[in-house]
Amino acid sequence: MRFSKMKNKIFLLLFSLPLLAGCVHQEERARRRLESTCRTLMECTEEEVALRLGAPQSIQNIGNLKVYKYHQSYGTCKTSCASISFYDAFSGTREEKSWETYDNIEVFFKNGYVINWKCSVKR
Repeated sequence: MRFSKMKNKIFLLLFSLPLLAGCVHQEERARRRLESTCRTLMECTEEEVALRLGAPQSIQNIGNLKVYKYHQSYGTCKTSCASISFYDAFSGTREEKSWETYDNIEVFFKNGYVINWKCSVKR
Protein backbone atom coordinates (compact mmCIF):
# COMPACT_ATOMS: atom_id res chain seq x y z
CA MET A 1 0.00 0.00 0.00
CA ARG A 2 2.75 2.47 0.94
CA PHE A 3 4.63 1.77 -2.32
CA SER A 4 1.44 2.53 -4.28
CA LYS A 5 1.06 5.93 -2.60
CA MET A 6 4.69 6.78 -3.32
CA LYS A 7 4.23 5.69 -6.92
CA ASN A 8 1.19 7.99 -7.25
CA LYS A 9 3.12 10.92 -5.80
CA ILE A 10 6.04 10.35 -8.18
CA PHE A 11 3.57 10.22 -11.08
CA LEU A 12 2.00 13.51 -9.90
CA LEU A 13 5.43 15.11 -9.66
CA LEU A 14 6.47 13.93 -13.13
CA PHE A 15 3.13 15.04 -14.55
CA SER A 16 3.46 18.52 -13.00
CA LEU A 17 6.97 19.26 -14.34
CA PRO A 18 5.84 19.96 -17.94
CA LEU A 19 3.03 22.15 -16.59
CA LEU A 20 5.50 24.12 -14.50
CA ALA A 21 7.77 24.55 -17.52
CA GLY A 22 4.75 25.80 -19.52
CA CYS A 23 3.98 28.44 -16.91
CA VAL A 24 7.57 29.65 -16.89
CA HIS A 25 7.52 29.81 -20.69
CA GLN A 26 4.27 31.83 -20.67
CA GLU A 27 5.73 34.38 -18.24
CA GLU A 28 8.95 34.64 -20.27
CA ARG A 29 6.99 35.26 -23.49
CA ALA A 30 4.93 37.98 -21.80
CA ARG A 31 8.09 39.61 -20.40
CA ARG A 32 9.78 39.63 -23.84
CA ARG A 33 6.66 41.12 -25.46
CA LEU A 34 6.50 43.87 -22.86
CA GLU A 35 10.25 44.64 -23.13
CA SER A 36 9.91 44.87 -26.91
CA THR A 37 7.10 47.40 -26.51
CA CYS A 38 9.13 49.42 -23.99
CA ARG A 39 12.23 49.53 -26.20
CA THR A 40 10.20 51.33 -28.88
CA LEU A 41 9.43 54.12 -26.38
CA MET A 42 13.02 55.34 -26.03
CA GLU A 43 13.33 59.06 -26.83
CA CYS A 44 9.56 59.43 -27.33
CA THR A 45 7.75 62.43 -25.88
CA GLU A 46 5.20 62.20 -23.07
CA GLU A 47 2.41 62.66 -25.62
CA GLU A 48 3.73 59.86 -27.85
CA VAL A 49 3.92 57.48 -24.88
CA ALA A 50 0.35 58.36 -23.86
CA LEU A 51 -0.82 57.69 -27.42
CA ARG A 52 0.89 54.28 -27.48
CA LEU A 53 0.15 53.05 -23.96
CA GLY A 54 -2.84 55.14 -22.96
CA ALA A 55 -3.15 57.37 -19.93
CA PRO A 56 -0.92 56.26 -17.04
CA GLN A 57 -2.51 55.12 -13.77
CA SER A 58 -0.17 57.44 -11.88
CA ILE A 59 2.45 60.11 -12.53
CA GLN A 60 5.25 60.89 -10.07
CA ASN A 61 7.84 63.64 -10.07
CA ILE A 62 11.15 62.47 -8.62
CA GLY A 63 13.74 65.24 -8.71
CA ASN A 64 14.05 66.30 -12.34
CA LEU A 65 12.40 63.08 -13.60
CA LYS A 66 8.76 62.41 -14.36
CA VAL A 67 7.60 58.78 -14.05
CA TYR A 68 4.52 57.34 -15.75
CA LYS A 69 3.29 54.14 -14.08
CA TYR A 70 1.10 51.56 -15.80
CA HIS A 71 -0.46 48.48 -14.23
CA GLN A 72 -2.52 46.03 -16.30
CA SER A 73 -4.21 43.36 -14.19
CA TYR A 74 -5.44 40.13 -15.74
CA GLY A 75 -7.23 38.94 -12.61
CA THR A 76 -6.32 36.34 -10.02
CA CYS A 77 -5.24 32.74 -10.46
CA LYS A 78 -5.81 29.97 -7.95
CA THR A 79 -3.70 26.86 -7.48
CA SER A 80 -2.25 26.78 -10.95
CA CYS A 81 0.78 24.83 -12.12
CA ALA A 82 3.08 27.44 -10.60
CA SER A 83 1.85 26.57 -7.11
CA ILE A 84 2.71 22.86 -7.11
CA SER A 85 5.80 22.42 -5.01
CA PHE A 86 7.92 19.32 -4.61
CA TYR A 87 6.87 19.18 -0.95
CA ASP A 88 3.17 19.29 -1.90
CA ALA A 89 3.61 16.45 -4.37
CA PHE A 90 5.28 14.16 -1.82
CA SER A 91 3.41 15.12 1.33
CA GLY A 92 -0.04 14.71 -0.14
CA THR A 93 -1.06 18.11 1.22
CA ARG A 94 -2.02 20.90 -1.04
CA GLU A 95 -2.86 24.40 0.00
CA GLU A 96 -4.87 26.55 -2.38
CA LYS A 97 -2.87 29.62 -3.32
CA SER A 98 -3.86 32.68 -5.31
CA TRP A 99 -2.04 35.61 -6.87
CA GLU A 100 -2.67 38.47 -9.26
CA THR A 101 -1.42 38.17 -12.83
CA TYR A 102 -0.30 41.51 -14.24
CA ASP A 103 2.00 43.64 -16.38
CA ASN A 104 3.78 46.67 -14.87
CA ILE A 105 5.54 49.42 -16.81
CA GLU A 106 7.37 52.47 -15.48
CA VAL A 107 8.51 55.05 -18.02
CA PHE A 108 11.06 57.70 -16.96
CA PHE A 109 11.12 61.12 -18.63
CA LYS A 110 13.70 63.87 -18.48
CA ASN A 111 12.99 67.19 -20.22
CA GLY A 112 9.87 65.65 -21.78
CA TYR A 113 11.60 62.63 -23.40
CA VAL A 114 11.85 58.96 -22.37
CA ILE A 115 15.29 58.21 -20.95
CA ASN A 116 14.58 54.80 -19.35
CA TRP A 117 11.91 52.25 -18.57
CA LYS A 118 11.27 49.23 -16.31
CA CYS A 119 8.78 46.47 -16.79
CA SER A 120 7.72 43.32 -14.96
CA VAL A 121 5.17 40.57 -15.42
CA LYS A 122 3.58 37.99 -13.15
CA ARG A 123 1.78 34.96 -14.53
